[in-house]
Amino acid sequence: MLLRDKREWWLVVFFFTKYLESYREVMKSIDDLNTSPVLKGIGKLLTILKMLMDIGISIALLAILVWKVSGLL
Repeated sequence: MLLRDKREWWLVVFFFTKYLESYREVMKSIDDLNTSPVLKGIGKLLTILKMLMDIGISIALLAILVWKVSGLL
């Protein structure tokens, strides 16, 4: 297993928590814009889609890394 120590798991959780907090700030800044509600909705939708793609790619890369490293051992 790649992550054996509690500190290593904590770092992964810390990374994703900070990552999600940054998207929360983006959502707040979209709400503060003086544009129409339709444009705000489109901006939030695109932000959510980008966040989901980024997290999916990160998890896929982590899974590939674990698979390759476990094959070397």
